[in-house]
Parts: sequence; structure tokens; C-alpha cells
Amino acid sequence: MLPMLVDVVFMAAAAVELALGDLSDPVLAMVLGIAAIAAVPLRHRVPWVALVFTLPAVTDPGVLTPALLALFTVAQGTVRRRWVLALPSAAVIVLWLAPWDYTLRLPLVYGAIYSIMFGITPVALGQLVQARRSLASRLDELIRLRESERNAVVEQTRAEERARLAREMHDVVSHQVSLIAVQAGALQVSAPDATTRNAAVTLRDLARRTLDELRQMLDVLRVAAPAAGQIAPQPDLSQLPQLVHDSGVDARLTTDLPVDLPVPVQRALFRVVQEGLTNIRKHAPGASAEIAMSTAEGILTLRLRNGPPTQSAGRIPGSGHGFIGIRERAELLGGTFHGAATSDGGFELTVLLPLRDRVG
Repeated sequence: MLPMLVDVVFMAAAAVELALGDLSDPVLAMVLGIAAIAAVPLRHRVPWVALVFTLPAVTDPGVLTPALLALFTVAQGTVRRRWVLALPSAAVIVLWLAPWDYTLRLPLVYGAIYSIMFGITPVALGQLVQARRSLASRLDELIRLRESERNAVVEQTRAEERARLAREMHDVVSHQVSLIAVQAGALQVSAPDATTRNAAVTLRDLARRTLDELRQMLDVLRVAAPAAGQIAPQPDLSQLPQLVHDSGVDARLTTDLPVDLPVPVQRALFRVVQEGLTNIRKHAPGASAEIAMSTAEGILTLRLRNGPPTQSAGRIPGSGHGFIGIRERAELLGGTFHGAATSDGGFELTVLLPLRDRVG
């Protein structure tokens, strides 16, 4: 809609030029002027054709507006071989200067200045618009690439965390399934009847197949995340007081948890507290913290809250990958994670884990 409005305005201005012009040959001037005005809409599809039709009217009847608009459009669309723009620019300069009286020096100087302005200004403006459009396109592309890279980093972090969590789960599951296989083998030997022995054989075979499938899954995860390396012995809640003591954070730990929590839950709680204390050291140095873990109505709640920093944080960058890992751990155990700043300038993170059918 806007380009059409621009065309109408310039065509009206050209019509005024034509009506007020000093026509040396009225018939030819009228034909050239009308042709130039009619060629204005062509600039959107065939700008060079529009320029060719508008240039003759520059000299007689002196209708300059369509040629300037067509020259601007040509310059706007020229990306390569910009030297070509010198030709129509020079044509405008020559055609505008041609009818001037060369015996009058002062008017001739004025005419030369005007003609140079008319020939160069549309080209400069068109190239400026083209450069701005090109820069905007490149900026959009850079923004898309940056977003793509950020998403790739997030996905890589999630994949590595899933791989590590899956391997930890594999350690626990394989241990339990191995015990089942051993017990089934013992039952197979000591069973008093054939039915029980057959059931023991079936259980032992199922346990072995389960172990094989788990090992294959672990091999796939190791190929997908080779940088993760071998899994070291994983901590549990018995090491939590030592973690808090060695963290360098003035933290108070209170726990009211069952003693028979599943190993994956203990590891998840340990890692969440570890990440929380690390964030306090990085982003809230000198702040005190409270760590509370309790259970109620089958839900285990871990709440870690720290106050405002008392020392300068030193502009340490944070990637947010730690929170991604915490959220992955909580979701893999069927729970939720929430973290938010507090009104006093501190921070609080909360993890809720379901314990139904887990404790015991």
C-alpha cells in the first residue's frame, strides 16, 4: 500500500512539473512527460525499463521527478557491479544540464550544482537503503544462528545430564537385577518341586536378559556422550553434612527423612544441594543459607534458601546449565523444580519428589 501511495505522490508532482514547464515543443514534450509519468509504476518490477522511459523527459519538458524515483529504485536494487550506477547518474546530470545557456556563467554554475545533486543523491540514498536492508538481513541471520547455537548447547547439556543420570540408574537397577538372578539361581538349586524350579529358571533368564539390555543401553549412552567419561562412585545423603561443611557457605542443614530412601533419590538430593551451594558461592558470596529436607503426605521437599550477598559477586557469568540438570533430575524421578529470587534479595530453590512406592 505504501509503495502505491509513493507512486501516486510522485506522479502528481511530475504532472505539476509538466503543467508548469516551459515547453519548447509542446507535442513532443507532452508525449515524453506522459510517458515518464506512466512509467513510474514499472519501477517495482522492471526498474531499468522505467528509468529508460523517464530519462528523455528530464531535458524537455524538464520533468525530473520520475527519473529521480526510477534512479533511486535502480540503486536500491543493485548489489553487485555498482559501477553500473555511474551511467544513469551521468545521464541525469547531462540531460538536466543540456538545456542551460552556457554563455551565462553564474546560472550555468547553479545548473551544474543542481544536476550533480540530482544525479548523485538518488544513487546514494538507494545504496544506503540497500546497505541497511543487507545489514538487517545479516543481523537476523546472526540472531537465528545464535539462537540455534544456544538451543544446541541446551540440548547437549540435557543429553549429557540424561546420559549421566541413566548410567547412575543403571548402576542401581543392575545391582538389584543381579540380586534377583542370584536368588533365582539359588532357588533353582534348592526348589523342592519342578514347578518352582521352572519358575526360578524363568526369573533367572529374565534377569539376565534385562541386564544385557541395560548394558546395551549404557553402551549407546557412552557413544552419544563420550566426554562424560567413567562414572565415579556416586555420593549419598550420608555425605551431605561433609559437603555443607566443606562448601565455604554459612549454611544450616536440617533433615527429617527416612533412612531407607532409594539411592537415586539420595543422589539427586545430594546433587541439588551441591549445585545450590555452588551458586551461592558464585552469585551471593557471604550469604547465609538454610537447607531443609522433609517429607509429608508422600512428598519429599527439599528447600534451599539463601539471603542477600554481603560481598561483591565479581561479575561471575552463569550459564543456567546447573538448573537444567536439577530440573532433569527432578523430572526423571517424577518430581518438580522451582527456583526464584526472594523479596530480600536472596534466592530460593525448591524440589518436590513423590515418595509413594519408593520408600521401603
